[in-house]
Order: sequence, then structure tokens, then C-alpha cells
Amino acid sequence: MIHQALAAFPNRHDAEKLMDSLFLYAEANYYYFDERDLRARIQRLYDRRWQADVNDLDSIALALASFALGSQFTEFNGISLQVAKTSVNDQLPGANFIYHAERIIPLVMTSCSIESLQCCLLVAICLLPTEGPKASYIYLSIALKIAISLGLHRADPTLDRSPVDETLQRVFWTTYVIER
Repeated sequence: MIHQALAAFPNRHDAEKLMDSLFLYAEANYYYFDERDLRARIQRLYDRRWQADVNDLDSIALALASFALGSQFTEFNGISLQVAKTSVNDQLPGANFIYHAERIIPLVMTSCSIESLQCCLLVAICLLPTEGPKASYIYLSIALKIAISLGLHRADPTLDRSPVDETLQRVFWTTYVIER
């Protein structure tokens, strides 16, 4: 399953274009993750692509969900990627990425981590414009429940926070606002 998901990855050049599109358009109003951290994770996956194991599932799912969301904005960026067009579902750009991400997200969700929250959130956003928005709302609900179980709703805004705490806080509020 891991190698099938990795086989769905675009080449590095296209992956960079998808990431650029993601951060330019998808993160214009909401905050999903730290750009530097996500790019470093994806770079590590490409560097050790066929040596990935179960410990890399969260990064793989997050990368696939990021590629899917970035695919939805490629037309705005003037990018014509073959990988964004080739999909299991012709209605949704990046559906091939979503398909592979959804296959491993149940395994990622069992860790109840920030990565599982981010994966559910991104897949939910990708599925919103489809014919079946119920799946999107299920993923949003799961993302919010993970955020609450991680205690992200309890942060004290008067305390000085580290950049990691700030990221977690922003991801929680993004999840909360979109879910509501």
C-alpha cells in the first residue's frame, strides 16, 4: 500500500509546482501547515522514496492531500500539469491523489496526531466541490474531533507560545471555522 501511494506521486518538478499553487491560492485565507516543514517532509519522501515504511505514512498521506489540493488551483497559476488532469474521477483535479490518500488515512488517523488532523482537513476541502459533500463533512468532523482530542482548543492566548504552538493553534482555528 505504501509503494502504491508513493507511485502516485508526481515527479519533483510537478510536485514543486503543485506546492507553489497550494501555498499561493489554498492558503490565502486559511492556515493548514508550516510551508517550510511541509516542503522538507516532501523532500525527504522524494530522497528516500522506495525506502519509506509505516513510520512515513503520515507524511505520505499529507503529501498526497497537499498535491490534491494544489491540483485544484493549477489553472489559476497558469500551470498545465498532466498529473493534475489524469485522475480516477474526471470531475476533480487531483482525484488520483485523493484516492491514494483516502486509502491510507484510516491508518494515519489511528495515531491521533497533528498530521492526521491536517490530512482529514485537506481531504475534506478537496471533496467540498464534488457531488458528494457528505464525505467532506465527515472528514471535517473527524478533523475537529482530532483537534479537540489533541487539546488544541485549550491554549491560553495570553501566554508566549513557541512557533509549533502557534502552528497548532492556527490549524485548530482553521479546522473550527471551516467545519462550522
